[in-house]
Amino acid sequence: MQKPGRIVFSQMDKVLFGKPAADAIVEEAQRLPADRAFLVVSGTRGAWLAIRRGVARGFPFLRDALLGMHSRTRAGRGEAGSLVSLVAAALVLLSGGASAAASPASDTIRSFYDALLTVMRQGPALGPQGRYRTLQPVIGRTFDLPFMTRLAVGQAWGGISGTQQKEATEAFGRFVTATYAERFSEYSGQKFEVVGEQARSADVFVDSRIIKANGEPVAIRYLMRQNGADWRINDVYLDGKISELATRRSEFSSVLREQGIDGLISTLNRKADALLSGPAR
Repeated sequence: MQKPGRIVFSQMDKVLFGKPAADAIVEEAQRLPADRAFLVVSGTRGAWLAIRRGVARGFPFLRDALLGMHSRTRAGRGEAGSLVSLVAAALVLLSGGASAAASPASDTIRSFYDALLTVMRQGPALGPQGRYRTLQPVIGRTFDLPFMTRLAVGQAWGGISGTQQKEATEAFGRFVTATYAERFSEYSGQKFEVVGEQARSADVFVDSRIIKANGEPVAIRYLMRQNGADWRINDVYLDGKISELATRRSEFSSVLREQGIDGLISTLNRKADALLSGPAR
């Protein structure tokens, strides 16, 4: 006799219906993408046949479910049982070794995306300055601006005064906020998704994607680090691999070499002003 127990599913992403269960499993695995799955299934003939089809379609992780099922079948249930026993029961896909479950680091990005979507929906009415004012506190609590400024400035940071460090951080923050206010100016059906995360030592990489209005996905990876009780963005990787900080550091180096830190502060403020001077869209 099997011992009693309980499994709690705190969050359900979706329920799929109207198609064979094996097809639904394979499609979801390809979408995430996933190389492992946790299935809760019955011992029906339909479930057995559905998993066999999934194995045949190139997803060997379903073999464990196939081997673990009871050999008994129930006559008369047929193919219709596959939908009830698999999809309606439960399906949890684990994407490429990265967990998409809720965590403080991922929640920071989800909150950031929620704020961006709110600003985009109100974008034309707010105008550039309104979007900037709305996003400024969001950027301040989401990004570790002092760390990012120090890293972008590089070796010159140690040779400047505390006042200059403060002014550089404020100018960098203005520039980052103005950039987001300009880039995310209106909503036309874009989607923001957090798809997983990977822990590396004390850091966490949060993987996400922005689905453009035309359906084109853009991969964005965030390097997250705990700052007190909060998880903050320390770097952004466009297309999942191009470091935003490395790009900024390369851009800033020539300005620092030719104009010094005061020149960089002026340049950042001037660029922010230019981004915010455009008309409301």
